[in-house]
Amino acid sequence: MKLILILASIFFGYLYLFSFLSKVRNIDEHISIIYQYKIIPYGFVNTFFKINLTVELVLSFMFLVGAKLILAIYLSITLLALYTIAILVNLFRGNTEIDCGCGGILGNHKLSYKLVFRNLLLIFLTIEVYFLYKNYSLLTIFQDKEFLLTQIVTIPFIFIVFSIKELIIIKRHLDFLTV
Repeated sequence: MKLILILASIFFGYLYLFSFLSKVRNIDEHISIIYQYKIIPYGFVNTFFKINLTVELVLSFMFLVGAKLILAIYLSITLLALYTIAILVNLFRGNTEIDCGCGGILGNHKLSYKLVFRNLLLIFLTIEVYFLYKNYSLLTIFQDKEFLLTQIVTIPFIFIVFSIKELIIIKRHLDFLTV
């Protein structure tokens, strides 16, 4: 059970970190996606974008380091619920031709009920992390040799996967330019 908690914390940490990095790398594109959702008033889109980035960066740190994990869990559930509600609102409006704006390891996909289902699974996993966490002491977990070993193995693996994904995107752009 402890290993599951460690892996889930690492997963969410990198999920939010890579989402943050993807949004920073494509600022204009992501701000445009937020605007296309037509939920946030136009004058507040930039402010919302900055708050969203900050929350994702803080969440990645909290999950990866194990700082204030309960707060990270609550923030994660709230953020995922808000994303899910925004997707549902647009699905009900018939606005399905925009990207979700997820970025990172989740990628950008057109709005669909698959995204709602995925987000609900992520919320469920976050709730499971909460219940697992309640059974263990934070200091015991994040000072454990298993945690450190898992981080040492996981970090290079995630960077390799992320790098492959980026190379595929670059190849698509190059293929598009040569056509």
